Amino acid sequence: AAARTDKPEIKNFMEAAKQTFRGKMKQLEEVDENEPKTRFRMVAGIGLLALLLAGQVVHQTRAELVTIPVLNSVITPIYRAIGLPITPEWDVTGWRFEVTKGNTSGGETVAIPTADGEAPAASTDAELLTIISRIGNKSAQALPYPLISVSLTDRFEETIGSKVLTPAEYLGPNIDASRLVPTGTNFNAVIPIESPSGAATGFKLNVCYRQSAGDLRCAVEDFK
Repeated sequence: AAARTDKPEIKNFMEAAKQTFRGKMKQLEEVDENEPKTRFRMVAGIGLLALLLAGQVVHQTRAELVTIPVLNSVITPIYRAIGLPITPEWDVTGWRFEVTKGNTSGGETVAIPTADGEAPAASTDAELLTIISRIGNKSAQALPYPLISVSLTDRFEETIGSKVLTPAEYLGPNIDASRLVPTGTNFNAVIPIESPSGAATGFKLNVCYRQSAGDLRCAVEDFK
């Protein structure tokens, strides 16, 4: 997986860096070969400039770069040591809801078998809504388990209640929530909602990751 460089600010920075580097290279070509000291200083200066530009590129794209395991092991400790922890910008749009079902009012128990084993059975408690969803990773990279935002809706599809669940809250007890989900695989999320409102006639699901400021970055923006 490669860091994304389609952001306008990164594109502008990269273009400015290229122009600066080309200008310095042109100056080097114009230096008289009979002036070795001047030429050496120019070469050293260009080398230093290249290092500074590389450092700027890494800093600008650090949130994307740390999603690559090899680079994460190098970059993350450096930023942590200087008191600037990085929140990886994972590909939240890579998740797909493959199968989703909801049970209420004494419905029969449900389990969806996958490569990870069976999902916990849905409760038949009349005061409990249990949503079971199989979620697949269609991204080009392995991803950490996401946060799942669930909103209850009324018959007008207006939101009447919502909550956000962590992986520990929706995964089975035998699944390690800290591991990455490989690309092309899926997992089962079991979402219990106690005493749902009688006005609730449906629900919506969204997957999210938390940003460094604590805000959520979700697959569906402006989700309610």
